[in-house]
Amino acid sequence: MSVRRSILLSAIFFTPLAALALAGELYLLSELFSRGASVGRVFSVVVVGLFALLFLYQSATSILDLPSQPVTTEGRIEQKWSRNDMVVFGESSYIRVRCAGDNESRVAIFKIDRFWWEQFQAGDDVSVVHFPHTGSVEAVARVEAEQA
Repeated sequence: MSVRRSILLSAIFFTPLAALALAGELYLLSELFSRGASVGRVFSVVVVGLFALLFLYQSATSILDLPSQPVTTEGRIEQKWSRNDMVVFGESSYIRVRCAGDNESRVAIFKIDRFWWEQFQAGDDVSVVHFPHTGSVEAVARVEAEQA
């Protein structure tokens, strides 16, 4: 599946969830202010509000990346790891890249395909082609370190 298609599917999935969670949050807030505070109402407002923020963030970054073009980040892999995000989604692979150039203090974390994850080691200089808001990765390539 193409990266742009996965961003579109993410926007399609998370935007309605964000709208529902925001509507639920508004309803719960109106109940809280009209009927008064109780432990159950305050707990519900906090929990639904957190879900609304998470869904809204995922929706907004996906929507912002739909018209965007991929950007390239170059740097050195400082660390790579994999973990199980959730039982349903299985294992995810990540790399942490110390960005090269003017802003060498910037670090970017990318979730990448297992295929690319196996091709690189910590210390490798890489070029990562990704979308700017979601960080969805299109390609990872090894770059030769500049000789001084």
